[in-house]
Amino acid sequence: MSIPDSRREQVGKRYPWMPDFFIVGAMKCGTTTLHHALAQHPDVYIPQPEIFFFDVDDFLQHPNFFPYEGGTWSDQDFKSDLNRNLSWYKRFFDNAKPDQLIGEDSTTYLASEKAAERIASFNPEAKILIMLRDPAERAYSAYWHLMRYGRVTLSFEDMLRLQPEPLMARSLYYPQLTHFIRVFGRANVHVEILEEYVLDPQASLRRVFRFLNLDDHSDEVMARQHSNSGGAPKYPWLARLRNRFLWRHFSNSALHHLSGMPVVKPSRFIRFLNKVHKRINPAVKRI
Repeated sequence: MSIPDSRREQVGKRYPWMPDFFIVGAMKCGTTTLHHALAQHPDVYIPQPEIFFFDVDDFLQHPNFFPYEGGTWSDQDFKSDLNRNLSWYKRFFDNAKPDQLIGEDSTTYLASEKAAERIASFNPEAKILIMLRDPAERAYSAYWHLMRYGRVTLSFEDMLRLQPEPLMARSLYYPQLTHFIRVFGRANVHVEILEEYVLDPQASLRRVFRFLNLDDHSDEVMARQHSNSGGAPKYPWLARLRNRFLWRHFSNSALHHLSGMPVVKPSRFIRFLNKVHKRINPAVKRI
């Protein structure tokens, strides 16, 4: 994708608050770890939540953003009211200082077919950070993530046989990487490996700081080993039983994401059920 220099200058003037860099995933590969490390750099501002702005209407990445209620599907509309949606997005960065580098992280961007081109249309010079890990380990970790959120009812082995797509799609790194490199250019895409980060977090952070043209604060930044590692429950069969019950008796919890749309929160009963389940079936193994 080639963007004329005149277009780059026009975009930069119109959206000066747009993030300078994006951590785009992959999911369950240490993105949160990298986020927390960068957030401690004095010259970086990165909001806490994952925003999912540039792929909000990508059904494959966010099926829970498209609830089915009262016989009607709700949709996420990225383009038709773009000015309102951009105002919503801009608020996440209002507290950044004028001299800080602005970042954003959303773990679904890497696998999305929509995010790269949309980011480039607003910031063609954006720096792209990607954290990867062993693809099989990533898929296994993703399974337990889906289990915790009530989205799977099968064993890991049965998921691989019967419904492999939710686990395997985001581990197919090559087409996802080449997509972002094609859009932003190789010089603007940097890849770190989670296993290397765990062994020597400060060396990884030094590479990231160089990529972002930041001063090296790796000695001062508390490089966490793994900030968002999940867990496998003590009794997996009980977790699957809970999820089957939720699927059978309640609609899957949905989230209306963009500004002006109501959030569908779990009922009191579901919150109570999850609280009891967590107490009698705690996580005993970090994934």
